[in-house]
Amino acid sequence: MTGLFATKEVNEYGANGAFYGNPKLLGEQVLAIVIAAIISGGLTALILLSLKFIPFLGLRVLKVEEEVGLDEKYHGERVNVSVRNVELEDMGETGKVKSLD
Repeated sequence: MTGLFATKEVNEYGANGAFYGNPKLLGEQVLAIVIAAIISGGLTALILLSLKFIPFLGLRVLKVEEEVGLDEKYHGERVNVSVRNVELEDMGETGKVKSLD
């Protein structure tokens, strides 16, 4: 927004924005945003790819841990979930139970 509304009346050492006759400032700020996104995206991808090759720092849990459940594996707790057994025929196209009665 600075690229639009900046004015030397507020900061004499700054620059005027697009609404005050200097659209170049807005272009410079858009370019800075694009460069920052490219750099942060690239470095994030590099970090994630490097984690893929470190055995104990993977991005996913082991299949066994996933099957047992992370709460039980890491905290020793079971999640208390009360779910009714509902046959697939009782569900409509939305995947929700049509009727509980």
